[in-house]
Amino acid sequence: MGKDTFELAGREWPKVTWWKMKGMRFVYLTLWAAMITSATNGYDGSLMNGLEAMKSWNESYNNPDPSTLGLLAASMSIGSMLAIPVVPYVADILGRRAGVVMGCLIMLCGVAMVSIGYRVALFVVGRIILGFGLGIAQECAPLLVAELVHPQHRAVYSTIYNSLWTVPESPRWLISKGKNAQAKKVLAYVHAQGDEDDELVNVEYEEIQQTIQLEKQFEGNSWSELWSTPGNRHRSIILISIGFFSQWSGNGIVSYFLPKVLELIGITNSNTVLTINSILNAVNVVSATGICFFVDKFGRRRLFLTSCFGMIACFVATTIALARFQISADNGITNQNAANTVIVFIFLYYISYNIGFSGMLVSYSSEILPYRLRAKGLTLMFFCVDLSLWFNQYVNPIAIAQIKWKYYIVYCVWLVVETVVVWKFYIETKETPLEEIVKYFDGDNAIIGGASATEKSRQLATAVDDPATHDAEKVGAVQTEVMH
Repeated sequence: MGKDTFELAGREWPKVTWWKMKGMRFVYLTLWAAMITSATNGYDGSLMNGLEAMKSWNESYNNPDPSTLGLLAASMSIGSMLAIPVVPYVADILGRRAGVVMGCLIMLCGVAMVSIGYRVALFVVGRIILGFGLGIAQECAPLLVAELVHPQHRAVYSTIYNSLWTVPESPRWLISKGKNAQAKKVLAYVHAQGDEDDELVNVEYEEIQQTIQLEKQFEGNSWSELWSTPGNRHRSIILISIGFFSQWSGNGIVSYFLPKVLELIGITNSNTVLTINSILNAVNVVSATGICFFVDKFGRRRLFLTSCFGMIACFVATTIALARFQISADNGITNQNAANTVIVFIFLYYISYNIGFSGMLVSYSSEILPYRLRAKGLTLMFFCVDLSLWFNQYVNPIAIAQIKWKYYIVYCVWLVVETVVVWKFYIETKETPLEEIVKYFDGDNAIIGGASATEKSRQLATAVDDPATHDAEKVGAVQTEVMH
């Protein structure tokens, strides 16, 4: 594959410049509305850090103890988990775009409730409603982004993802609902400046259509599919692990409870805490966004492993520095060098985390799933995210208060486990179209996906006149899928 081409359906196509194509330029510039949903958890963590650092906020809520503080933080994750059962049906029946809009409207109701008074009950209920809306929006948005952008740009935009009425609906969803003409118009508008006769548009349209037809013909669409074949079990291992790893890599300690961590090194001034929090957010934005442009250059697996090794190194260094500070404090000495080391490695840790688990959490999860499982698969992944968030937000303040710096040792060990899982199960999907990635899990004879779907559909078409041949091939295809 050359630098000026990308692969689709077993062929190489010339790369395009998105800002030179009217339809692509317009849609890409408006997709920011869907991508904002990915920042909601990060913004919430930053907001909670800021509130916890403010004396006036703590006084308004009667200086919450660690248990109450954990409940206040975890309530949004509870709401997100409550949304899990309805998300696949919203995404598959109403559409990806409608799901994002619905989720955002529900979130506005939650924000209003949180803002109307200083009562713990109102704050908790409001954040549960906020989390419910977020659960719907943040699971529909990446589907819309991944299924709408040009194949050449999928990695960058899906990784960044996280005026919506100006964004078209997903062409894959439109085709699944029988709206083929509208789907082709969307593909032509975004990928070929409205030219429905463009060769790339017709190849994309044909592959998506044939893939969905074959999936409907040979497969059911139940939750049990997620573990019904070896390939799907492999996918589920990745989805479950990446969901937990995204929040159990130690980031939950600082994301929501930075003031408590800084207290361990003697920093209690609210202005200092807010300053560190603000700079940390800026570093996160730059590092998380910057790495998106290197996903296709370095590959997903390499970035995940780099992230894991970097986080281990940073957590070990932070743990040692925290221990040295505590030992010095017990002897009546303030170890400023140890305190500075902790701050530096908090920043380095987040850069390491962002290399793998910030943007690729959703983009990697989306692309390893075939269309029929994409909504349910992402729902499973986000359920694991919400479950781990709830655990983090409730347990972390209690653990920090009880065992202080020793709590970091738990994550040092856990990060080693993460690295082993990533090394063994995470596969590379670099420069591979969505419909083709299925072959990495189900083998070259998989009945779904890109060029293989096209070839299989042609075989079925030629066998239509011979019912016996058609039935035999269909049975063989089902057996092949089960074997893989």
